[in-house]
Amino acid sequence: ILALLWLLLVAALTLLLFMPFALGHDQIHLPFGLELDELLHVAFFAAISWVPPLVVRSRSVLGLVILCLVLLGVFSEIFQLGIPHRRFSEVDLAANMLGCAAGTMAGLVLRRLVFKRMLRRNKQSRDEAG
Repeated sequence: ILALLWLLLVAALTLLLFMPFALGHDQIHLPFGLELDELLHVAFFAAISWVPPLVVRSRSVLGLVILCLVLLGVFSEIFQLGIPHRRFSEVDLAANMLGCAAGTMAGLVLRRLVFKRMLRRNKQSRDEAG
């Protein structure tokens, strides 16, 4: 079910990235010189990047999935050159990559924690049975 929710989130994000209108969030300035637009790019790409490490077992398949997410971040910015009221932004591109990296790292940490917990439970079960 987590994989299905992830696919829905990726689809929703992809639709938002290619909408032919600006949402106005790039006009909102945050403290410390941050822009809401870049923060949203990091958050969206982190949100779609933390799940694959939890559900994909194969390292090569996981690498391919992460590569596809990175390419989504790159091409979403390139395609905005041809979308009315949208613009290409190197800062948004960097925010997309940062989100992918942060989400993937979070997913890998969670995977390791979950795996360790499963090993501990299996060991306890064997000890109690033996």
